[in-house]
Parts: sequence; structure tokens; C-alpha cells
Amino acid sequence: EGNVAIIQKEYQQRAMALPSDYQDSNDHGSKLHTGTWDWHSYMNKGSTQASFAFHFPKTVQVLEQLGTDLFEGTPFGFAFFSTLHPQSKIQPHTSPINFRLRIHLPLYVPSQSEVCGIRVANQVKEWVPGKALVLDDSYEHEVWNESAEDIRVLLLIDVWHPDVHDSEKAHIVKLFQDAQAQGMWK
Repeated sequence: EGNVAIIQKEYQQRAMALPSDYQDSNDHGSKLHTGTWDWHSYMNKGSTQASFAFHFPKTVQVLEQLGTDLFEGTPFGFAFFSTLHPQSKIQPHTSPINFRLRIHLPLYVPSQSEVCGIRVANQVKEWVPGKALVLDDSYEHEVWNESAEDIRVLLLIDVWHPDVHDSEKAHIVKLFQDAQAQGMWK
């Protein structure tokens, strides 16, 4: 939260001129979103992306402060700018795992808070710019931006669940490395 102004400035100066790297892979059994949802990924499927570091070096410095808490090394680790355009929705879905937590750091939120929000299980929340929201996305969740013209931008960051011990982290990462070596994920 203490670095939100730096991250906002970097996003504003660079992100809108770059193409989105989001690909709706149909991993959730149906189309995950309606409308327009752009990503600019630092970490995609557990691997960091050099192009993000080139365009957003100050944001990378902030993310690297997370150290080993960042959910790297698995196909379920992501960190990216999530831009949900007006009249867009991310359908109800769940994460396939519960050993990570997801942080939403809101950078820009529509001024009419009731038109943009998130539901996790039976709780509905609104984002407040600069105030992190931490969630367990293994619970069903959905997101909407019903604004007529305002985008909603988050820095989304996956971190290890605090109940997962370091030795367990190592075994989980090794499991996914072995699966990757066998061609089970790219």
C-alpha cells in the first residue's frame, strides 16, 4: 500500500500503450469474462516476464520485496495489472488450489463505488484505491464493472498461504516442476 502512488504513475505512463497479454484459456470450463479484461503480467503461471520488468521497473522492485512469499514456481502463480473495462464482468469461478492467497491492490476504481465490486463466497466488497484486499480465491468469486466509462485497475498478486510451511512450499514447487518436465503444463 505504501508504494501505490509509484505503481499508479508507472501504470498510467505505460500500460495503456501496451497490448494485453491475457488469453482466455477456457480453464474454467466456459468463457471466464464478458466485456474487456486486460492483463499486463509480471508473473504468469509461476514464471516472471522480462518484458514487464522492462516497462514497469519500479513496480518490479516493489514486487521483489515480497521475496519467497511470492507464489512462484507453480502454474497457479500470477502477478499482473488487471484492467477491467466498463460494462465488463468476470464470471463466478474458483481457484483449483487453496495454498495461495490473492492480493488486490486497487489503483483506479470507478467513482460510483456501487457499480464495481467483487463477491467472494457470500461477501460483497468494494475496492478502495490504495487499500489492499486479500482473499482466498479457492472460494467462488466474481467481479464486475458496470460503470459507463471508468476502468477498474488492480495490481493482482498471488502469495503463498501463510499456513503453508517452507518445507511444504519446496515439495509443492518440486511436484509442479516434475509435472512440467513430463509435459503436463507449459
